[in-house]
Amino acid sequence: MRVLFIAPPFAGHLDRLVPLMQAAQGAGHAVKVLTGHARLAFLAAQGIEAAAPPSLPMGALEHVAEGFGRIDGRPLAGLAQLRANLALVGPLIQDLCDEIDLWRADVLVADSVALMAGPAAMRRGIPWITTLASPLSLYSSAGTPAFCGGWSPPRGWPGRLRDGLGRLGHRALREAVFALVRRQLPAELRRPFRADGCEAIYSPHAILGLGMAELEFPRTWPPAFEMIGPLASAPTLDPGLDLPQATRRIFATLGTHLPWARARWRAGLEDLARVRPDWLIVASEGRMEGDGTARDASPNLRLVPRLCYARDLPLFDAVIHHGGTGIAYSAIAAGLPSLVVPHDFDQFDMAARIEWHGLGLRARSLTGAAPKLDRLFDSDWPALPRFQAAAAGYDAKARFLAALERVTLSA
Repeated sequence: MRVLFIAPPFAGHLDRLVPLMQAAQGAGHAVKVLTGHARLAFLAAQGIEAAAPPSLPMGALEHVAEGFGRIDGRPLAGLAQLRANLALVGPLIQDLCDEIDLWRADVLVADSVALMAGPAAMRRGIPWITTLASPLSLYSSAGTPAFCGGWSPPRGWPGRLRDGLGRLGHRALREAVFALVRRQLPAELRRPFRADGCEAIYSPHAILGLGMAELEFPRTWPPAFEMIGPLASAPTLDPGLDLPQATRRIFATLGTHLPWARARWRAGLEDLARVRPDWLIVASEGRMEGDGTARDASPNLRLVPRLCYARDLPLFDAVIHHGGTGIAYSAIAAGLPSLVVPHDFDQFDMAARIEWHGLGLRARSLTGAAPKLDRLFDSDWPALPRFQAAAAGYDAKARFLAALERVTLSA
């Protein structure tokens, strides 16, 4: 089988698919990846064939992801970001169609934000699979909606009414946004929902959630959806950490995006290190390039370009993060409580899930966060071992390979 992957060159999207790419190779399938220029060397180091689409300008996807500042609460910025993304889609559809023809792909595996995948697969008559790094972002006709500031499940009829109105608002907003950008959309995506009520941007054959069903709030899922389990990215080639002794060791990350928030985040970590001098804080700068060398910003604040979560998180006692799905699931897999400081997108909803299930706390900012971290260390977090065991019980690679076989046989 010839499996063509397409994903943006971001750690939370592309890197987490590398274990699936390697699983497909191990099963004897040919694998190729289309992504941005910045991650081609990374994939080559993993032994994976990769190329950038011919029409994609250098740095264009990075600009879409990071060039519009905070999106939450700024609808005009969100619309501008969407328009910039859609400006790339038409040429990328043609690039993808050409690659399917030239490489003779049997199936397409696409990250959920790769809007060109569905139209290209439909035009070439091959099945496609959507991988979803943030399963909570799927539209639901029941349950607590996401992207409303981090709502938790209702405890009575006022909450159920709130959820119902939120879902109606979600559907209306989707319809309105699609109407505003309809001229930029390919014909296959002119409506947000297909006749079966499922979202048109996701595959009708298979939607694979890279998360845990146990973490999600009660809701409905599309018929094509399957939760295959949390995935960490491929191990980094950086050397392991050599950490000094400390009363508490804390890992902190703001992910790889959110450049507008980094100065304030760094200031908050410096303040935390100052008021808790017996703690060691290791902070990721979210950089995929560089040699991985650590440097000390203060006696107890160490900066690293990035971290290998599967290998290095067990060295810590807790994690401070922004609510990105990759670090959130990795903290659970390592059995570590989280202090979540959400900034944008779905991060508020991940924070709500972590707090609701007793896996950590959430805070508005790092300013004055030391007492919350004290609370984090004072609790035993009895739910964590159960969720850690549930995370270990998933076999994402096997479920992915089964989905590959299923969609190609039924095509």
